[in-house]
Amino acid sequence: MKYKVTVQLVILDQASRLLLCEDSGVYRLPSEALNGNQPDEVAANILARYLGAAEATTPKLDKALLVRGDPVMSELNLVFNTNYTQSGGGEVAQNSSTQWVDPHKLQRQQLSLATRCILFDEIMQEHQSDEDNNMQENNIQNTTVIQPGATLTIHTDGGSRGNPGPSAAAFVILDEQGRVIFKEGKYLGITTNNQAEYQAVKMALEKGAACEAKVVNFKMDSLLVVNQMSGIYKIKNKDLWPIYTAIQDLRKRFQSVTFTHVPRELNREADALVNEVLDAQ
Repeated sequence: MKYKVTVQLVILDQASRLLLCEDSGVYRLPSEALNGNQPDEVAANILARYLGAAEATTPKLDKALLVRGDPVMSELNLVFNTNYTQSGGGEVAQNSSTQWVDPHKLQRQQLSLATRCILFDEIMQEHQSDEDNNMQENNIQNTTVIQPGATLTIHTDGGSRGNPGPSAAAFVILDEQGRVIFKEGKYLGITTNNQAEYQAVKMALEKGAACEAKVVNFKMDSLLVVNQMSGIYKIKNKDLWPIYTAIQDLRKRFQSVTFTHVPRELNREADALVNEVLDAQ
């Protein structure tokens, strides 16, 4: 088993907001790999990068936490805390992806695995009931009946951590009014990004066909898959042929199936669901 040692920094302002880095709807604590340096020096570097060294007190080591990221790599997190107290939060140093966030407004699936393990018991436990209510709402959505002959918009995404590596596929179904009526994510084991993207399309078509939908309009952020499914590009990877053949057979059960490329920020719900499935492994 290999280990990556990372310094994670918990920075709270006077309003009890956290300084978090955001990427595609997933939030994480400011962090930096140890790389042979002293942990307290790395923590000070993080403060200097995001707030300016003079704006915060010296961070203190709070605890070490081991998080298993995948079958071959685990991450040892050295968690530092600082009692930053400027009212309203300070200026974040030229980093638009870093922001002050009220942790009470976040759900666990919006946090990276390591950040979730570090923060949940200390900061977010009191909001477990709110998350349970959200999960119940999702379950209600997934019991919604899709009417035969329906026209559906489906957002799909697939991802692999390692390519190939642990992978997941997900899809989100919207009705004609743009309301989410069903969503599902599935762990695929070890596979590639492209295979995961194709599996997401296959899963969504299987659901649509089972519900006797007639028109399906796919939205996804993989331009390659959109062009391949639209016949613009040929599929040269033989590993994709069985999945592609299954998709083509499923397409025959619909009056129309289209594929449209959308920016990643418009596909966040499917992307978040993929990360949620992978984080749960």
